[in-house]
Amino acid sequence: MRADLRLRRASAWGRLMTAPPSPCNGICQIAPKSGWCLGCARTIDEIAAWPMMTAVEKQAVLDRLRLRR
Repeated sequence: MRADLRLRRASAWGRLMTAPPSPCNGICQIAPKSGWCLGCARTIDEIAAWPMMTAVEKQAVLDRLRLRR
């Protein structure tokens, strides 16, 4: 395998393994109609599961948040 390809794959793997930070901003209140936090737009299930999620799962939540806002 070429060295540049190995480097790109290693870099991609490193990005996947680096967990994104929590989107929590300290405004923690669940909106009754939507079920989303008023501060970060996560659901209560997403908030509760966050510490156990993989980096890929966390990124998927962050991607969904962009659509919610």
